[in-house]
Amino acid sequence: MRPGHLATFILFLFSFVLLSGQGERFLSYQSDIQVNRDRSILITDQIVYTPGDLRKRGIVLNYPTKRYLNDRLIGVSYDILEVTKDDRPEPYHTESSGDQLTVYFGKSDIFLNPGTYRYKITYKVKGQIGFYENYDEIYWNAVGNKSSFSIDKVSASVRLPSGAQLIQESAYVGAEGETSDDYTVSVNDDLIQYEVTRMLSPYEGFTVAVGFEKGIVQSPGILDKIGSLLIILLGLVFLLPYYIYTWWKYGQDPPTPPSYPIWESPEELSAASVNYIKNSWYQNKSFTASVIDLAIKGYLRIEEVEDKGFFGKKKHFDLVKLKESDDNLPLEEQQLHSSIFLYDDRISIKGKYDSTIENTYQNHKASLSAQHSDFIWKGHNLRFLWIPVLVTIAVGVLAIIIFMSNPYSEGYNMPFIVSFGVAAILGLFLYGYLIRKPTVERLDLKSKIKGFQMYLELTEKDRLNLLNPPKMTPQHFEDILPFAFALGVEHKWSEKFKTILEKAQYRPEWHNSRSPVYFSSHFGRDFSSTISKATTKPSKSGSGSGGGGFSGGGGGGGSVGSW
Repeated sequence: MRPGHLATFILFLFSFVLLSGQGERFLSYQSDIQVNRDRSILITDQIVYTPGDLRKRGIVLNYPTKRYLNDRLIGVSYDILEVTKDDRPEPYHTESSGDQLTVYFGKSDIFLNPGTYRYKITYKVKGQIGFYENYDEIYWNAVGNKSSFSIDKVSASVRLPSGAQLIQESAYVGAEGETSDDYTVSVNDDLIQYEVTRMLSPYEGFTVAVGFEKGIVQSPGILDKIGSLLIILLGLVFLLPYYIYTWWKYGQDPPTPPSYPIWESPEELSAASVNYIKNSWYQNKSFTASVIDLAIKGYLRIEEVEDKGFFGKKKHFDLVKLKESDDNLPLEEQQLHSSIFLYDDRISIKGKYDSTIENTYQNHKASLSAQHSDFIWKGHNLRFLWIPVLVTIAVGVLAIIIFMSNPYSEGYNMPFIVSFGVAAILGLFLYGYLIRKPTVERLDLKSKIKGFQMYLELTEKDRLNLLNPPKMTPQHFEDILPFAFALGVEHKWSEKFKTILEKAQYRPEWHNSRSPVYFSSHFGRDFSSTISKATTKPSKSGSGSGGGGFSGGGGGGGSVGSW
């Protein structure tokens, strides 16, 4: 063998051994997103891949076919426009399984030679813009969170329609639900470019969220297709006469007894029960009234705590256990006390979700329902609801089928269906309310509750016209205060006692406020709002460009693999 040939052979052998030792790797993933004015997005994903010494046909990309957008779970359809390998057309095939579309690059009988390959896929997805009050948004997983491989380098870009003004932007790196900011961003007019500053580990993704001015992307219309509207109108033609006829014949209430001022809770009802029976459903006021009643009776203490932070003062509420609950309390207050102090004698209620507070809230609600639902729903006439419910479902399903089968219905006909759905639901609730024929006993009790509220709202002059009214003492103020909160008249009730309590130098032992009037003027609103936040689980979807998103929270996103 000649020396030159020997050197060439050695070089070839060295290269082969070196290349054979390389493992399978995804060297880079670049996702470029173009936002179009028709609410679609055009995406180009470029992946640089080396199979190492493995026998591989090509790469695999997995795309989710469902996502949350505008607080709705919607389907995502991918229109693949181009697939290439090293700038040449590449054969591919797709498979759908569950909520996933899998794209296989290459052919089953052709394997890749060792080396590095640059794959590119271009596809279009319709209807992926979120519409919010002050901006529109693209919230998209540039790289999905289900890749079983690490990716050395990840970058993405979002190009807005020409002339669009950027309102806000964010991005999220990491496993699903994480919010790491390991990236850099640059903005050049309508082009926002992102680059992840570290390797993505397996099952980590990259999500971008860009909010831009409204009016640039075409918002959904309401008059593009008549088919869904016609079926909805036909449904209304049947439902409206049915509602009117059945209500007129079966749902008219018996006469309501007159109300007279009374100064005690009718039938010794608790404050929460008074609210529940008056409204026929559960409200936050019932929970607030029970907490105040427990405090006044000495079972707990309410403390308002100010938290000083960088952005100003915030307030939360502490409930401090003073003694165990007992049979002297109404059932729902026993349940509330036992549930909220299950693990600790001091509970902080802040403006964020708390499972302990939610469980207490739900237990309190369930207790009131168990006590009073049969009484409230007696004579409900709900048998008449079956026909409109079935008609509403049939009309809604048929309207959706027509909507989905029309190739021109992309997004524009949804207001018809949504409007019918909202109107139908409201109509069913209203009809369910009107068709109920309350018993004479229930009307009599509600009349007494109204009379009790009349007493709480009486002026001093009118109060003196009553026969033997109770004395206006601090004790009477405390006895009635939970009912005032339950009936939403705490301000009027407190104002009646302002002078009396000041003269008595009254300071509540059950609350750390400066005065009961100060307490009554703001506690009900603030406490109810805090309870509402503490019992509401975080939404699965929503805006991401404002910083409230997370990795994997958007739509789409290719997760890489190989085959």
